[in-house]
Amino acid sequence: MFPIRKLLRLILTLSFLCLSVIFLYTSLINLLTISSPFTSPQYFTDDPGTLKSRLSKEIQYQSYLANMTQDKITRLSKLYRRDVKLQLSGRRRLLPSSTLLYDMKCLKYIENEYNAQVSIILPYYNELPVLLLRTLTTIHHRTPLRYLREILLIDDASTQAITEEVKQFAMEQKMRVRFLKNEKRLGIADSRRKGIKEAVGDVIVILDTHMEVNEFWLEPLLSIISTNPAALAVPTIHMIQEDEYDKPGSKLPKDAYIMQSRRGYGHVNMYSYSSDLNARARREYLRERWEPMRSPSLMGGGIVARKDVLLEIYPSSLINSAWGIENARISFRAWLCGDGIFVSPCSQVLHPNGNDPTLKRYFDGQDYLYDRLVWENAAELSNFMRDQSKIRTLFKKVAREGEELKQITAMAEKIRGTFDAKKCRDYEWYLDNVYASYVSWERDQFIHVGEVRSAKRRSICLEPRDRKLKVWNCRPGALLLSDTHTLGFSKNGAVLNGDLDGECWDSSNTAEREEISFRKCHLPDQITDTTASQQHFRNNTETQQIRHVATNRCLELVIEGDSKMALLMKCSDTSELQQWEVIPAPWF
Repeated sequence: MFPIRKLLRLILTLSFLCLSVIFLYTSLINLLTISSPFTSPQYFTDDPGTLKSRLSKEIQYQSYLANMTQDKITRLSKLYRRDVKLQLSGRRRLLPSSTLLYDMKCLKYIENEYNAQVSIILPYYNELPVLLLRTLTTIHHRTPLRYLREILLIDDASTQAITEEVKQFAMEQKMRVRFLKNEKRLGIADSRRKGIKEAVGDVIVILDTHMEVNEFWLEPLLSIISTNPAALAVPTIHMIQEDEYDKPGSKLPKDAYIMQSRRGYGHVNMYSYSSDLNARARREYLRERWEPMRSPSLMGGGIVARKDVLLEIYPSSLINSAWGIENARISFRAWLCGDGIFVSPCSQVLHPNGNDPTLKRYFDGQDYLYDRLVWENAAELSNFMRDQSKIRTLFKKVAREGEELKQITAMAEKIRGTFDAKKCRDYEWYLDNVYASYVSWERDQFIHVGEVRSAKRRSICLEPRDRKLKVWNCRPGALLLSDTHTLGFSKNGAVLNGDLDGECWDSSNTAEREEISFRKCHLPDQITDTTASQQHFRNNTETQQIRHVATNRCLELVIEGDSKMALLMKCSDTSELQQWEVIPAPWF
């Protein structure tokens, strides 16, 4: 018989060992937790009711998707110009994974305290609800409550009934959301301006309603405007495609197109992002940069600034458009009238792209609307030009004589009536002190520099993508700053893209239909040899044809159903689709 005393001793010993293991485990967990800089409860506490509500909404979406017919999926995808099946699938969590910190040096911004009450402005028009809810969820869970005063949602007279669903979700989540609704459609620019006026916070954040903020996104931007009160602060924005959402093992897409330039200027182009860096080089470059960097321009969908600054410089659009074209105008005002624009690598945001690459929802075949958007930007630019002869030259570059010239002149007068630029710097100052730091090419090397658009379909422009020449919807503002839409025709026959010191157009075969590639530019003294002749193009301003000299083929806009391509084809004097118009850049 086993002695009772020994049994008790064994039980006590085992109990002591168990308690010791539990104590050591707990101590180790506490030690790791204390040593981690990411333990602030405001970021990681999640009310059980809130979590349950969020999960139930995700289950509801997945159930909704499971009961939808393919016809309805197709119809809704066309309606929202989004891949509805992908957006509602289990891969599209309302609170996605996040990279905690871009760099340990960014902790200096997080540890500081800022005297700021923030209003986040989110105007929307027929946004897909799941995208809007995902934007709200990331903001709600990743923004310190001590700074967040309100999230201001502005329904720009949407034709789709989405507001009630969003209201219900925001109430369940206990979000600090306030709703406004426009009686008539104002467009995104004027909706944002309305939000700035209505906001109760002293710091304004403007975001698109399909953006997703990362952990610790706000503090680095608050740091910028605390140091430069009249500046605009901009996050680093990662552009991702719909099929790249939530890739397994990747908290941020590895090949996200990071908006940085190799010269250190984030958002260097008006609508595009540094074209001459491969993904590895961009990552290596960014790894060394964590302090805010000057930027000649910005995207309209990610701005942080003081309310009084935005009330002064945020423009009212002259055209009712969903597209936020005001980013070209506000870029000039920020530099010429304020402390400029600064992008923070420590603040990171995702901007998902939809399946509407031609931006049809904004123009919908109305080519004339594109022209008027360009006129508005040029009219804004003229406000900062003191030389009347230069203003006339600018207007003639973007508008025809007669009625068009009268319209753009009227736009300029209207802008001057609402915004006094006399107290601001001249546009020449911007070119010499801001923009000159970005471009590194000599003007006398080129015959033509500007945007190349189809003479037949004037809303379609040439643009490089994935080292191929594509056609894309023309973008207002591309004429005002160097952009991937901007092409340079050099005197030696080469055609350069983007910031005009990258790669050149290249044709390597004689097929009847060939897509132009981009390869390393050859030196001018090599232009006559066999290899360099692959890059020899000639722009004939009389016939408006762009001809590849070696193969005597011309660039043609090919339209096959919904697909549009720019291909080298047999030259034809009668084909209007082989006619291209070079719109000179005002600064060339």
